Amino acid sequence: MKLSIIKLGGSLIGSDELQHWLSAIERRANNENIIVVPGGGQYANLIRHEQRRLNYSELTAHRQAILSMCQTAFLFQEYFPRLKAIYDSCDAHQFYDKGLPLIWVPFELLEKGNLIAANWDITSDSLSLYLASKLSADYLYLIKSIVINQQEHYLSNYIKKGVIDKGFQSLIKYNESNIYIYSSSDFEYFSDLVKREQFRLLTN
Repeated sequence: MKLSIIKLGGSLIGSDELQHWLSAIERRANNENIIVVPGGGQYANLIRHEQRRLNYSELTAHRQAILSMCQTAFLFQEYFPRLKAIYDSCDAHQFYDKGLPLIWVPFELLEKGNLIAANWDITSDSLSLYLASKLSADYLYLIKSIVINQQEHYLSNYIKKGVIDKGFQSLIKYNESNIYIYSSSDFEYFSDLVKREQFRLLTN
């Protein structure tokens, strides 16, 4: 089956849309392998605030931000127990073709600061791209809690506007996945494989 990486923003926590997305992901998992990458959400925002207040290093903030993704992953599991946690992406293949949606708890990245830049240019957006490239995923979906202009298809414009992090551009050269971007309210279109083309990003 095809492999899809789905970056689900931590900002969806507490929203009405979160359960809709989790249900849509469960349905898709019957026909393809799915790994959810959680965003840091408010946990990451708190780290940004505390770094400015206490003036600590980018490396420390980066590691804390990775842990914020782990916190979101556990909360998503609370809402949706069928999500199977994987702590090392190399283990993902063990659960393929079982109709079981996975969620990446990225503790492994705490020891890989030399491979991934440790600064705020790299957020869960870039880390979902990193995972998609590493696992040769067929598709990468970015779910954002903002309104997406469906007439805008160029990745570079989303990066310029700050919708997608700056680090994404530096990692795109390793990517072979088809990339799509959805607003959090677009869950009804997620299962429509024809209409998804209107959400596809052009990376060149």
